[in-house]
Amino acid sequence: MKEKAGPRPWNGNSKKKYPNATIEWRKYDGDKYVNGLMTAQLIAGRAADIVINQAPAALGKAGFVIDLSDMPFVSREYDTLKSQDLYEGKVYGVPLESVTNGVFYNKRIFAELGIGAPQNWSQLLAACGKIKASGIAPILIGALDSWTANIVGVTIGQAAVYPEDPGFDKAVYEGTEKLDGPAMTRSMLMVEELAKNGYFNEDAFRIGYDEVLRRFADGKGAMVVNGNWFLGDLAADGRLPFDVGFFPIRDREGRTMLIAAGDKKVSVNARSAYPEQAKELASIMFEPDIMSVYLKEANAFSPLTGVTVDYDQQAVREMAGLLAKLPSRRQIGSYWSGAVNDKFGDMIAQTIADRKWSPANLAELQRLYDADKGLLVSRPG
Repeated sequence: MKEKAGPRPWNGNSKKKYPNATIEWRKYDGDKYVNGLMTAQLIAGRAADIVINQAPAALGKAGFVIDLSDMPFVSREYDTLKSQDLYEGKVYGVPLESVTNGVFYNKRIFAELGIGAPQNWSQLLAACGKIKASGIAPILIGALDSWTANIVGVTIGQAAVYPEDPGFDKAVYEGTEKLDGPAMTRSMLMVEELAKNGYFNEDAFRIGYDEVLRRFADGKGAMVVNGNWFLGDLAADGRLPFDVGFFPIRDREGRTMLIAAGDKKVSVNARSAYPEQAKELASIMFEPDIMSVYLKEANAFSPLTGVTVDYDQQAVREMAGLLAKLPSRRQIGSYWSGAVNDKFGDMIAQTIADRKWSPANLAELQRLYDADKGLLVSRPG
C-alpha cells in the first residue's frame, strides 16, 4: 500500500507541548513491515514507542502493546470500528483512518454513453454491457498485484451477504451456517457473472495496480473496484483529466452494506522506555484539528467523532456522504484466519481467470475455517 499522508501535522503540535523533544519517524516498506519485520522488532525489543499496525488485538494478546482503554480519545472511536480491535474487552489500538471500498468510475465515459450510477446489480451489468460494446474495458483489474482481484470479491461479498443475512458471521462461528452455504454462493455467482461476460480487462493477470492507475487516467477503463486510497494514488500521478465518481455495489434488490474498516492502528509498545510520553503523542495524533489535516491528505475518513474534513475531491465527498447515510460494518473476512482469507483471494482470482466458480472452493474455505476457528482472536458478537 502506498503511504500518502505523513507525520507533518503531528510534529508541529507535539513540539508546542514538548519543545525540547525530538520525534523520530521510521518508515518501512509496508508489506515487509506487516509480514514479519514489525513482529521481529517487538520480540527483540527494538520496536518504536508507537507502533502503527493492523492487528492490535493479536498484539495485545501476545503482550506486545499496552491497554489504551482509559485514554480519552478511545471514547470518541465509533463502536463499529472499536469492536474490531478488542481483546477481552480492552482496546489495544485505535485506527488513524476509516476506509471503505466501492466502484470508482469515469463520469465522462458514463455521460457519453448515457449511463447513470447503477442502483442495483442488474443496472451494473447493463452498464458493463454498454461500456464493453463501446470498446472500453468496463472494469479494470491489475491481478499481478493479487489484492486488486481480492478486493473485488470482498466488495461484492459485502453487498451479497450482509443485507440478506446480517447475522452471517455469528452464525458461521456458531456452526448454524456454512461458508459453502447460500450467502457465499450468492457472492461467488455475482463475481462469476461479471467474469463470464468479459467485463474485466482481458489482460487482468498480466498487469498490476500501477498500470490500472495509468489506464483509468487515460480513459481506457470505465470503472475500478478499490478503496478510498485509489483517489490519492491517482492524484499523486498528477493525472485527473476527468471527474471521478463513486458508487457502492448493490445486490439484485438494490441493497448494500458499505465497509467501515479501521486502518493504520496506533498502539503503544509495552516495552517502551517512555510509555506516558508515547500515550501523550498518541493523544496529539488524535486531536480533531490534527486529524482533519491528516485525513484530508490521505483521502480517508475519521474513525473518531468530532472531526470535520474539507476534502478536495468530489468523489471523496461523495464517499463520505454515503458512509454517513448508508449501513456499514466491518468487511467480510474480518472473522476469518489469514489462511481462510488467502484462500478466498485465490478463489476470486481463479473465478475471474476461469470465468466460472467452483463450489469445491467454498467447501475448502469451510474446511480451513473449521481448522483455524480456535485461533481466532476477534470473534463475532
